Parts: sequence; structure tokens; C-alpha cells
Amino acid sequence: AVFRRAWELAPDVSPIDGTLDVIAYRAASIPEYMLAAAQVLRGAPTSTDLVAHRRAARVRIETERPVRVQRDGEPSGRTPVEIDLLPQALPVVMPADGPWVR
Repeated sequence: AVFRRAWELAPDVSPIDGTLDVIAYRAASIPEYMLAAAQVLRGAPTSTDLVAHRRAARVRIETERPVRVQRDGEPSGRTPVEIDLLPQALPVVMPADGPWVR
């Protein structure tokens, strides 16, 4: 997934692989957030233990206290939350010579 000016937030994420990519930031302080952001800018966003990247078809997220949840970068309530992947449920337009062409 690429975010503004080619900052790569999740290497190897594909919109057509039939899996849900879950990126979780565990930073609990400003210095930890700065470290995670620095890794994104360096092009290695998941190379720190402050960032977890998992793949699944269905995810249930529970936390001790309710926390905000984002789906595709959009605010989407608070935990607990269940998210299911619906393969090919959304038409996606991509360049014919793009990296995800089968």
C-alpha cells in the first residue's frame, strides 16, 4: 500500500491476492510513534516490533479498552470489531502494466 509521495506503508500488499492485510501500530509514546514513522520514511515500515503486519480472510480485534479502528484509512468505530474479506466484491481499476496484473 502506498500513501502520499510513495511512502510505502506495507510492502507486498496486493489488492487482488484475496487476503486482508492488517497493519497494527503498537506505539505507546511519542518517541515510539516517531520511530515507527521514521521506518516508513526509510522504506522499511514493518522492520520494527512496533508494527505488526498479518494476513487473513477474517479478523476479530479485541482490546482491553476500546480503541479507534480504521478500515482502509477511514475511521470505523471502536473495538471490538470483526472484519471479513469479500474477494472480488469491489471493482478495482488499475493500469494494464501495473504490478498486480495477472
